[in-house]
Amino acid sequence: MILWLLGPFYALFSLEFYRLVLRRPVWQAFVHFLILSLIAVAALLFYIQFHLSPKADTFVEWLGNEIPALTWTPDGFVMNARSPYVVVHPDFGPLVTFDMSRDEIPAEEIAEGMLYVTSKKVYVRLEEEEIRTYDVTRRPETVSPDRLATPVDRELLEWFYKRVRPWLITAAVVIFVPMIYVSKVVETLLFSAFAVLINRSRRPPLPYPQLFLITGFAVTAATLIELRPLIWPVLGKIPFGVIGSMAVTVFYLFWAVRKTGEILPEV
Repeated sequence: MILWLLGPFYALFSLEFYRLVLRRPVWQAFVHFLILSLIAVAALLFYIQFHLSPKADTFVEWLGNEIPALTWTPDGFVMNARSPYVVVHPDFGPLVTFDMSRDEIPAEEIAEGMLYVTSKKVYVRLEEEEIRTYDVTRRPETVSPDRLATPVDRELLEWFYKRVRPWLITAAVVIFVPMIYVSKVVETLLFSAFAVLINRSRRPPLPYPQLFLITGFAVTAATLIELRPLIWPVLGKIPFGVIGSMAVTVFYLFWAVRKTGEILPEV
């Protein structure tokens, strides 16, 4: 069991390990895909913890200092600063425009990817032809008395960020695991075509189930290389891409298919 848990490690260099792989049932490949998915999630969590979170914390702290104090009333927002008030990030440029002197904004005045907040609506242009509009007015009878005038300031922003961040991380993990798992299955199916071609020069040739199994382990090296930006973002600047993934995987396939010899019965 420990040997197969360490499969991503041995698949990088051990020909003897590939000989053992050929004697295993095909379902072992799907276990390996799960292990690769968990490694990818660990890399993602590492990236979030040590690279993304510090930047997000810094951004939220900066935004909390830059946004004007608003009060959310049943009639909409009230701002204690002069309108229009534009929040400009030193790297990203204008992010949010607050204009309490207007109730609505024409579409042509809304820049792509930028929030525009009026006294009664919030606008964001997602694409050239798509603008999301949110009405912030409320009927007084639907609001509890203690929330008729709700402050929207740095304290609320930080409270919201602390509540939402764990859910965002959980959602990323929940999405990432099946995404990586399915991608490894599809990748193995595609690369098994190369294994079939290489298998024609092998004596004795392998049946397709063993080719699929060995391909499932041969994609390990390219998978780990593809995770490099999550561990060390600087490495992400080194080109790899589809061509690199194909070259590395085909190399491992050639090595594993041609050099493993006969399939011996499992003892």
